[in-house]
Amino acid sequence: MRTRNTLRGRTKIAVSFTGKNLTHFGGAFLFREFFKALGVAEVLEANVRFPRRVRHYETSDAIFALLYAIIVGIGRIGSTRILRQNGAFQRLISVRQYPTAATLRRFLARFHITASRGLVRAHDTLLRRVQGVERGRQRRLLDLDSTVLTVYGHQQGARIGYNPRKRGRPSYHPLVGFEGMSRDCLGGTFRRGDVHTAHGALRFLRHCLARLPATSRPVLVRGDAGFYDRVIIEALDGLGAQYAIVAKITAPVRARLPGLSYQRFYRGFQAAEFQYRPARWRTEHRFVVVRKPLPEEPSSQLQLFPAAPYGYQVLVSNLRFRPETVWRLYNGRANAENLIKEIKAEFHLAKIPTRSFAANRAYFHLLLLAYNLVNWFKRLCLPPEHRNDTVRSLRTKFIVLPGRLVRIARRQILKLPEHYPYAQAFLYAMDRITRLRFDA
Repeated sequence: MRTRNTLRGRTKIAVSFTGKNLTHFGGAFLFREFFKALGVAEVLEANVRFPRRVRHYETSDAIFALLYAIIVGIGRIGSTRILRQNGAFQRLISVRQYPTAATLRRFLARFHITASRGLVRAHDTLLRRVQGVERGRQRRLLDLDSTVLTVYGHQQGARIGYNPRKRGRPSYHPLVGFEGMSRDCLGGTFRRGDVHTAHGALRFLRHCLARLPATSRPVLVRGDAGFYDRVIIEALDGLGAQYAIVAKITAPVRARLPGLSYQRFYRGFQAAEFQYRPARWRTEHRFVVVRKPLPEEPSSQLQLFPAAPYGYQVLVSNLRFRPETVWRLYNGRANAENLIKEIKAEFHLAKIPTRSFAANRAYFHLLLLAYNLVNWFKRLCLPPEHRNDTVRSLRTKFIVLPGRLVRIARRQILKLPEHYPYAQAFLYAMDRITRLRFDA
């Protein structure tokens, strides 16, 4: 039997660039309503001040323009022209006219140290408002980490330092802190690329601790080997905080490892502990050791007495749990590394926008604020089944959404797809936003 060639039967379609009030970021409407409920514009206007305002724009308008670009997934300032040409999107986010890329770069270039500190204060205020809504949450985990941002131009402050992926390339070396349960970013500091991880870490640690909600439970601080520093450990002891931090395996530590009494606890993993006072430290501290057998390399000769090489991880900790429990508690810090990877990939942290160190520092703090706004939106507004979605999944489901803005009987209506699969979740979020009440 002869079958019909469906390709020949296709209807001819003409193309016309005459559509109006269309946008493929229809879900940005949810974030506009969430920002209004949280009072983001008022907080920014009260804290971020410049000697003079940007022409035709309030300070909060320029910051909002950058925040929305970051949230919807536009990685470069030069690519924001697509938002300037989208009239429906501008009406959805209540912006009269989206700034040009040149205007946004000039705005960032005017971010002196006082304005950057104001942006951090605004971030702190918004974080306290969210914490006020979630008073019942017992969140006392602080995860500290550092990352390397490789640059390929002549950016101010970019230096050649520790860069395991691009050796010899200049970079920045920021610090970031997260609350381990909620995944909120508690702060960040933007630094040159040639500084050690512990440089400025004590001040940064105190800043992050101050942003945690006050409860009777002690905070648990988790950090990698970059935070293994006498000053940091003694400060944590003085603050009464608990901690589990990776220790550097120096020659004295390495000499102790073979003679310890190890106890097996999981699939070949073994744990032990010892007391040790490193050079220049005032007192002895507890060190926890976990080791696991390394896979044997194939050999053409049989070994009469096969060796058992191990991989070791050493932690310094004041926790009173068994060594394997301390190790498991520390392993939860790996989520901070995943969050940094997500911020780099989805919020485009790795794409440095300007040559100015001050402007790049301001943009870094804007990225962290955008990350938290998305995180708060997921936790406070979305149904439970969507609260753990990645940023990429959130954009696919709720932000990159075709819509048409129409006016009917003096009312503006956002028309979304008829068979949108997440319509109930979208309406759920709208209802939750209208019920949110934040303390001023």
